[in-house]
Amino acid sequence: MSVYAEVVFALPVDRAYTYRVPDQLAAMVDLGMRVLAPLGRQDLTGFVVRIRSRRPSGDFEIKTLTELLDDEPVFSHELLQFTRRLARWYFASWGEVLQAALPPALIVRSRTRFELRHDLILEDLRKRLSGDDMRLVEFLSRRPYTEKYLRRHFPGLDVGARLSRLERKGVLLRIRELQRPAPRPARPASRDAAQLELDFSLDRESREAADSLGRDLAGRTHRAVLLHGPPEKRHAVYLSLLKQCLSQNRKALILMPEIAQTQGLRRELERKMGERVALLHSRLTPAQRTGEWERIRKGEAEVVIGPRSAIFAPLTPLGLIIVDEEHDPSYQQKEGPAYDARRGVLLRARQTGSLLLYGSDWPSVELHHRTRRGGGVIALSIPPRPGFVEIIDDAHASSIISARIVTRIRRRLESQHGPVLVFCSRRGYASFLSCSKCGAVPRCQRCDVAMSFHKKDARLLCHYCGGTQAFPQACQDCGCRLVASRGPGIEVIAEEIKRAFPHRTIRSFDPDEAGRLSVQERILADFSRGRIDILLGTPLLAHRFRLPPVSLVVAFHPEATLTAADIQSGPRTSHHIRMMARFLDAAKDPEFLVQTAFPRHHGIRDAALGRYGEYFEKEIHYRRSLRLPPFTYLAEIIFQGRDLRSLARKTRDFVRRVQATGSAVDVLGPSLAPVSRIRGRNRVQMLVKASRKIQLDRALREPLAHAGAAASVQIYS
Repeated sequence: MSVYAEVVFALPVDRAYTYRVPDQLAAMVDLGMRVLAPLGRQDLTGFVVRIRSRRPSGDFEIKTLTELLDDEPVFSHELLQFTRRLARWYFASWGEVLQAALPPALIVRSRTRFELRHDLILEDLRKRLSGDDMRLVEFLSRRPYTEKYLRRHFPGLDVGARLSRLERKGVLLRIRELQRPAPRPARPASRDAAQLELDFSLDRESREAADSLGRDLAGRTHRAVLLHGPPEKRHAVYLSLLKQCLSQNRKALILMPEIAQTQGLRRELERKMGERVALLHSRLTPAQRTGEWERIRKGEAEVVIGPRSAIFAPLTPLGLIIVDEEHDPSYQQKEGPAYDARRGVLLRARQTGSLLLYGSDWPSVELHHRTRRGGGVIALSIPPRPGFVEIIDDAHASSIISARIVTRIRRRLESQHGPVLVFCSRRGYASFLSCSKCGAVPRCQRCDVAMSFHKKDARLLCHYCGGTQAFPQACQDCGCRLVASRGPGIEVIAEEIKRAFPHRTIRSFDPDEAGRLSVQERILADFSRGRIDILLGTPLLAHRFRLPPVSLVVAFHPEATLTAADIQSGPRTSHHIRMMARFLDAAKDPEFLVQTAFPRHHGIRDAALGRYGEYFEKEIHYRRSLRLPPFTYLAEIIFQGRDLRSLARKTRDFVRRVQATGSAVDVLGPSLAPVSRIRGRNRVQMLVKASRKIQLDRALREPLAHAGAAASVQIYS
């Protein structure tokens, strides 16, 4: 009896392909296995998602699987079901989600090359073949090449058709090669030798929260809870619940917004609970990532820590999921497959019956609204931070840095109150340059954005594609002088501070000065040892929570993210401010100074003063008035392509298909995206609003299937 397997591939196509399983493999094939299967002209790694004993109906050819790559499934039934639900929620390809769940070293790829038959003589072929065909043959006589390489080498030539014709004539041979990554053996991750500690430091309030959540954990009851409180109290609750979860022989997953935070938490947990913790993130070497993934799959690791991609960790049985700093936008994956890990863990927790715990001291508006309505908020009191907060209107500053800020920094340094932290939201020297006469702005040739000026390297840099240009001496249009725009970056702030404090040790912590992790660790170590007087940083530094507290924190221009055409721009601004304020030391009469062009904006003022209640009420009123999440489901759909005219046709056709479904949705657009071109690809955007997710599904499922790879989707709810 024949056996057939339905296989999905990591392609932007949400469908499964049916293959016949060779008789010798029929008894071994299972759900969740990787296979090598022919698709088009090449063999691709696919994933078996269904096995059937009957041939599908229809008059079409069914190809045969090339190879079975596993002796046992790499995906459990639970993970298959979860990834399918996640893919459907975000209109993503199931195959792409499955591939994202695996270490890259487990993805086998095939490469097809063409070579000239060895028994043929070029002189004889010149008598049989035309000019362009002969050019290809002579080029391939040197060595085999892929079709992709040949297309680049012979632009304007229909390479694919000519290769097929030469293959049929017996002139060329098609060679398929499997590219199996062979990572070096993983070196064991370095661990600090430490005596096992068992003190979880719970105060009365944290103990009550841990006991309440512990009852849900003991009853194996799924519940989604927001733990609203300061980091030190939240972490004490986390550790108590982790200990209880492991005592029940169940596993735990902890998500952190940034990779840099995971290593410190791992060391802390290993001191508390021993060698039962695994890390999963993209900065591990292929061998380390595969090794950690295998440890998890074999049950050797009971706690997994990682950023958003760790939601796919093969943990079973799963009892506890923790999402720390849930407000952080890093949990949203922007590129395919697009998903929000905060919603993803909710799907997985419901499926596994796990306790889901979100933690934040400045929660996202959407989650706080949703959990408050369902009674799922546990508030741990945040002690008032004594000290002085001042918001300085940038319009009243006579120079780039307010004189009051310079005075306060000098006072702190002279009184030996320790180092000072200074934050600036912008990289480089200036957001853009402009001509002093005609106003022309140098723009990226591949992206529709102004290029930022980085004075230290004397270059212009595109922060979207990474493209660079040498610093232009004059305007290309009229030849006049170029001047820096208002809205200075961290290089300007560093210049001004060095001018004001020439004898102090000043360092910068930003992606340009401290891009490598080793450099970052060295700067942070010097700061912790008191070797730095003033440390400047971008939001990259604000994410490093384990810095020693200071008596003075200064924030310049936090509104840099506020002006972005994004519904998350306001919350992102307030979250950055709160992260900066965390570094204040309550024991040193702390001061928090904010210099901004928007001193009365609630996202800046309330965040600086730590007034979450006031901020939430204003923000939720704004969302309700404009019918934005959490009061609607919002899909942001972006079409990308090199030909703008073709892209316009596709988007108009998409809108017609959405309207033809008759679903109760509002369609805004299409229009050019705020950044209308990135890396040479034009971008057209539209928004689709619905009161319920099912309405969004009915409106978008079929139109997106026709749109294919041209469209990417972000869901906000």
